[in-house]
Amino acid sequence: GALYLMVELPSNHSGTGDTEAVDDMKVVEWLARQHGVCVIPGTACGLKGSIRVCFANLQPEPMRQAAERLEAGLTELAAGRGPG
Repeated sequence: GALYLMVELPSNHSGTGDTEAVDDMKVVEWLARQHGVCVIPGTACGLKGSIRVCFANLQPEPMRQAAERLEAGLTELAAGRGPG
């Protein structure tokens, strides 16, 4: 079996007060390079500005490690330290 999660990414805020969806493809590439986590861009699923996470067929320890890497990446992203 598998567990799928859709995660809404934080919006970019412009100086005018407008918000725009973050580039989910840039986030996907950044998470893979910087945190060793592979996810699917939300645009591939019709949800711009989000990512799809899938946990499948992992033993408990590798799943814990993957979840920790994902948490670290998303925490960094939420703090504004993600891809430029």
